[in-house]
Amino acid sequence: GGFNIFFAGLGIRCLEPQIFLQYLKQNVFQVPHGLALRMLVELDDSPPNAELKFQILTRLKVADACSLLNKWNHPAAIRYLSQQFVAAAMHHEPKESWEVAPYGQNRQGTHSPESSPERGGEEALLSADFPPVAMLLNVLSGMESDVKKAGLETHLRSWSVRRVEQSCLHDSQSGSSSGNVYPL
Repeated sequence: GGFNIFFAGLGIRCLEPQIFLQYLKQNVFQVPHGLALRMLVELDDSPPNAELKFQILTRLKVADACSLLNKWNHPAAIRYLSQQFVAAAMHHEPKESWEVAPYGQNRQGTHSPESSPERGGEEALLSADFPPVAMLLNVLSGMESDVKKAGLETHLRSWSVRRVEQSCLHDSQSGSSSGNVYPL
């Protein structure tokens, strides 16, 4: 406990970020949840620090990483959580239930209030802009309530298809999907 926190804390403060990450990858350092939370709060979001935060947090257990990334309002965190939500939803739902209906409609053909076509503006549907994303969102919206009932991981319960869509919109508007958000 205490030694790992002290040792990893010294590593973060004394080593170059890339060297620290190499040691972390080789399990020389173990970053406990408490130290990761402290680092998340103490380091600013300048590009080098944001990348360091992201690299450290995504090397934690997925549940710990997601709980901490939920507290960080940064495009890299939002993208990671969206990817985790989609992966968990696809994993929990059997492929036979991946029915396709027009986006914004549930499997019974009625519009869901969260994804109605009348939203407009910045929240406009993606189907006109990029049909593959619209198809993914359609499949996810069709299975969202079933997946949540079946027990989506606790650290992802606050996520929804709507938040995944907002993440996609942010990426497409900011151009961050071109690879400038920290690779794993």
